[in-house]
Parts: sequence; structure tokens; C-alpha cells
Amino acid sequence: MKAMRVSFVLVPVFLGALAVSGPGCRKDQAAPAPVAAVEPTPALVVSMERLFREYTSNEFAADQRFKGKVLETGGNIAEIGRDAGPVVLMLDTGNPVTQVRAVFKEDLRFKVAAMKQGEPVRIRCVCDGRSGHVQLRDCELL
Repeated sequence: MKAMRVSFVLVPVFLGALAVSGPGCRKDQAAPAPVAAVEPTPALVVSMERLFREYTSNEFAADQRFKGKVLETGGNIAEIGRDAGPVVLMLDTGNPVTQVRAVFKEDLRFKVAAMKQGEPVRIRCVCDGRSGHVQLRDCELL
């Protein structure tokens, strides 16, 4: 019984020593090369008016140009709200029926909540095409 207890103690100690001195821990081995920082995706700069106009005139062509791409745009805030959780800004397009809907990352909720209707805003978002409104997601304030 005593031999069993000793082996239960010695086995973990032996395995721990192997892990510390195992391959990859040798002093003569070169350190791994540092991982290069990931550059943010370059954004396509487009005015809110152009984005809305292109989606209004030819949704298919606008999807080819903008959908899935990172856009930098700006406009005046028409509405501020929440849509089943995320913070949403509706941006004025000059059209009383259709606006640009910008959904913000949750960590920006307090900054967006402090904004006012009519205030100008510059944003960086991913375009999701048009479904009623032009849809922008994962938005950040610039």
C-alpha cells in the first residue's frame, strides 16, 4: 500500500519534469518568430448620398460594389435606438421612408447613446446590402 502511494506521488512529479524539460524547451532552440500584427481591412470611402443613391437606382450593381466590404461613410443621425439588443443609428438619406441602418458593436453602446438626433457622424462598417434600408453592421465611430 505504501509503494502505491509513493508511485502516485512520483508519477505526477516525473511527468511534470518531462513537460518542463521536453522538446521546445531547449536552450539551444531559436525562439519562435513574432506573429505580424493584422492590419485592418482598408475601407472604401463613400458618401452616404452616393451609397443610398446607388442602392436606390440598382440594388444588384450596388451589392456587387459594396456588399461584404468595409465602408467609411458619414451622415446626420435621424434616429438612435436598439434593435433586439444592438445599438442602432438610422442615418438620414433625404428620403423620409428609407434610411441607412448602422448597427454598432456592443462596446460602443454608451458612446452612441450620448449622441443626438441631427448630429453628424463618421463611421466605419461592413455593408450587408439592402433589406428595406441599406444595412451596415459592426460599425465603429471614427
